[in-house]
Amino acid sequence: MKIKTTAAISVILMVIAAVIGWHEKKTYTDFAAEGSMLSHVNVAVLSDQMAETIMEDGFSKTIRDSAKYILKVKADSDILFEFGHSSQYVVIEKIYQGEDVHVGDRILIGPRSTSLFDFDGTLSLNMGFVNTMQEGEEYLVYLEDNFYLTDSRELFYYFPGTIVRPAFSYSTKSSRPVSVHGEDGNSVNYMDVKDYEFFAQSEKGLAALESLKKELMK
Repeated sequence: MKIKTTAAISVILMVIAAVIGWHEKKTYTDFAAEGSMLSHVNVAVLSDQMAETIMEDGFSKTIRDSAKYILKVKADSDILFEFGHSSQYVVIEKIYQGEDVHVGDRILIGPRSTSLFDFDGTLSLNMGFVNTMQEGEEYLVYLEDNFYLTDSRELFYYFPGTIVRPAFSYSTKSSRPVSVHGEDGNSVNYMDVKDYEFFAQSEKGLAALESLKKELMK
């Protein structure tokens, strides 16, 4: 039942994203180039309650079933932003699933929905509890589909609308539980977790994310 509820929420979020849209403009801001910008961004961390959802049977299957493309890629840019939407360029190194893509292609990927929000002057970035891809490093990514950006006619490939962003490093990276702050009680400054692969409040949450990564990288 919880899996069905999660799927329904994902569909609703995708519909909202489609209404908001971002086909019309393509002006990027490279936050990494601006140095201090990410130090002012808050990111959500996984709660124990949400960890239970991830650990339920069928969650990894939801990601697999919604993915049109499963690719091994190398990150080829820092994180980019366009009017609240985040993305990165990657180069395809291996294709496990998907047609109309080729090894060596440089493609733009990211969440379909808005991921950067301004709450009373505080920037909050939804990263799906997984750190941004580091340029030059290799990742396994699950991508739901693509569409053409109107101005550039460039294809944009987007992640499934699940609560965890399926972009997993082939390297073994450390993560630690983090204490949250803010009125919502589930966010931290990005600089507090910038060296971690996953963002979670407890060992239980980290175990859930690490288990999901292991399952999806089989």
